[in-house]
Amino acid sequence: MLARNGSLCGRHGGASGSPGGAGVVEGPAPAKAFDMLDKVKSRAGGIGKVPGYEGNGSWANKAGDLPGGAYREWDVNATADLPVCSFAGCTRPIRGGERLLTPKSGSGSVYCTPDHYGTFYYVGEYP
Repeated sequence: MLARNGSLCGRHGGASGSPGGAGVVEGPAPAKAFDMLDKVKSRAGGIGKVPGYEGNGSWANKAGDLPGGAYREWDVNATADLPVCSFAGCTRPIRGGERLLTPKSGSGSVYCTPDHYGTFYYVGEYP
């Protein structure tokens, strides 16, 4: 069955962004990236997920877009605020392409990508 409004989750053919962006650019990161970094830093014991958000998955940085190896990715938009897939019977959220990227292990630079790994803004340091 086709989507009613064209908004599909990744499982049903939706896309969350383009890797053809500008790379690391100067300029301020979106405010919600700083808010999400605060949430990531305030997790109990510094481990686990942030309640109400998708995140703590690995991003391998295989193309070397960012310095320092692998990262953890975090959605910057709360799951409850996301639209849902319009495919019949599917209620998966459409996550979009905005992610916060923290070092996979240890400390280091944090970045935000508004377009799913095409463009990156420096956000700060972790932890």
